[in-house]
Amino acid sequence: LTVYPLPVIAFTAGPVCEKQSTQFNGTVNGGSAGTQWYWSFGGGSTSNLQNPEHTYYKSGTYKLSYS
Repeated sequence: LTVYPLPVIAFTAGPVCEKQSTQFNGTVNGGSAGTQWYWSFGGGSTSNLQNPEHTYYKSGTYKLSYS
């Protein structure tokens, strides 16, 4: 039996400004290859890219989640 460590997933984001594209960057340290990405930007927008761009068209508070 081989036990592999879970990857440590983190992200960074560029400046978030209304009506301007923001670059999100996902990183993974450790764990195994084959990591799949899922971003939820709030408001129903999602992405499966590791480093997606997203534009917020209205000011407000959004819950960002990623895995």
